[in-house]
Amino acid sequence: MDSRSSTAPLIVPNCGTCPSYPANQAVRALGLITGNVEAEKAAVSALEDKKPNVRMAAASALGSMQAKHANVELERALQDSEPAVVLAAANSLFLLHDDVGYDIYYDVFDRRKAREQGTGQRRTQHIQTGKTSAEPVKP
Repeated sequence: MDSRSSTAPLIVPNCGTCPSYPANQAVRALGLITGNVEAEKAAVSALEDKKPNVRMAAASALGSMQAKHANVELERALQDSEPAVVLAAANSLFLLHDDVGYDIYYDVFDRRKAREQGTGQRRTQHIQTGKTSAEPVKP
């Protein structure tokens, strides 16, 4: 089946309106539809949902559908208060070959390594300010 078929119009308007099909599952299903502008718009819109599981599904779907035009929205999702949403957005950015996704994974690994070594030095400036620096941020 062509991903540009009429599948998206069936899913998109009904995301989360059916009690037996929660919004997060409907949004996650959008990730199966590649090359469809309407599906991409619906997933981007779901990044603003009040439920974190829907925002996480949206971030994940955008990576799965290779939504290369959603980088700005995914980078904005890195500021989400829910860690699962941040990691889903980072993973999608990584899948889209955006260096910011890689930077987030590196920061998580670096934090874990610093905690294990007890150094306390962390490369967190990118997450906090969106900018990188050669010097670590002081706690």
